Amino acid sequence: MSADVTAANLSYEESKALAADENTDVRAAVAARADLEPEVLYFLAQDESVEVRRLVAANPQSPYQTFDLLAGDESEDVRKSLVTKIATLKPKPNDDPDGKVEGSTRDALSMLARDQVVHVRETMAAAFKDRDGVPVDIIRTLAGDAQLSVSSPVLEHSPILTDDMLLELIETGTASGNLCAISRRSTVSESVSGAVVNTNDVAAIGELLTNSSAQIQEEVLDSLIDRAADIDAWHEPLVNRPALPVGAPKKLAHFIAEQLFDTLKSRDDMDARTLAEVEQVVHDRLEAGSTSSHHGQFDFLNGPVPMDSVGRLRRSGGLQASVVVSALMAEDHKFVLAAMICLSDLSEAVVKRILSERNAKGIVSLVWKSDLPVSMITGVQQRMARIRPEDVLKPKQDPTTGRQEQFPMAEKEMEWNIEFYKDLVKRDTGLSA
Repeated sequence: MSADVTAANLSYEESKALAADENTDVRAAVAARADLEPEVLYFLAQDESVEVRRLVAANPQSPYQTFDLLAGDESEDVRKSLVTKIATLKPKPNDDPDGKVEGSTRDALSMLARDQVVHVRETMAAAFKDRDGVPVDIIRTLAGDAQLSVSSPVLEHSPILTDDMLLELIETGTASGNLCAISRRSTVSESVSGAVVNTNDVAAIGELLTNSSAQIQEEVLDSLIDRAADIDAWHEPLVNRPALPVGAPKKLAHFIAEQLFDTLKSRDDMDARTLAEVEQVVHDRLEAGSTSSHHGQFDFLNGPVPMDSVGRLRRSGGLQASVVVSALMAEDHKFVLAAMICLSDLSEAVVKRILSERNAKGIVSLVWKSDLPVSMITGVQQRMARIRPEDVLKPKQDPTTGRQEQFPMAEKEMEWNIEFYKDLVKRDTGLSA
């Protein structure tokens, strides 16, 4: 007569016999027990039934010898159960004198962190995102995962990631969602904040400004305020920042939406003079009926240009075409303006003159001179210069590839246009362009 799998106590021989039972339900019931010898659980870890193996993976008593075996199991459910089990293990002192348990655990986690199935890696990220004591290489693997649902939780929460690790990830390039996750960390240092700003990712910078614990250098914050007029997503977080540079409230008052006026005026860090200046700006705007967040189509041509932040980005090798394209799509026209000044080596006056003239040929020539992709010429003409669609110069078709990837003007003509505007500015100002 066979032993009862529900019995309070099973002998070693009885548990072995039940583990070999033909009935899958019996073997599953054995696999779920917390009073088995390690050898029996190891045997069941190789069972033909996925459910039996899953129960072994979830069993807190399963020996470390099963970890590698189960981490390589063909079943996603088995591997996910192993992740969850390892995450809940609490090793006791002196339980692992020769380091075998730690080694097996590390090897299994290393396999699981590189699992081909996204759901397994997502389970890992959810289980270990805010845990101390996880091997650094495992966390770095998860943080560098191409799947945002894996990397972002770890980047946002892991206490194991150091500033150097975060800076390396930012500098080697990472997705916008990951930059946003880094910006939401409970503590963000000045160096990490600076690196996020240097990517010019509008959404990530918005998260950074919203995060009251993020440390942002005053000069960096000041440059963001100078660029913020056309970026609505930055207005509210800037108004609510715990500390603002001197003069910032007055700058903000010029472009924020009317519903933010009261919040700005109620800040407790403004002296009487600053508050009076802000109230005057608000009064003037309301008198003029200017309750929108924009003064006009060409506001980006007025006021300071963020040359410092663009210069830092260029020196670090981060002023890539993709960054400028993203800024154009995000309506960050001040940044695009600064980037074209920097990349073209033309004076600010010349670049502003070309854009303000709204001349299609001049703008195409400026994009070319800035060594930016031809795909940008339509966006700069329409978004920044507000040229009518019927007057826009579009890329020409490349006869070799058949794609629209050639400038619609000859290089000599574009060079002539650049020289024309340089001479025009020189005549008007008497300065070298």
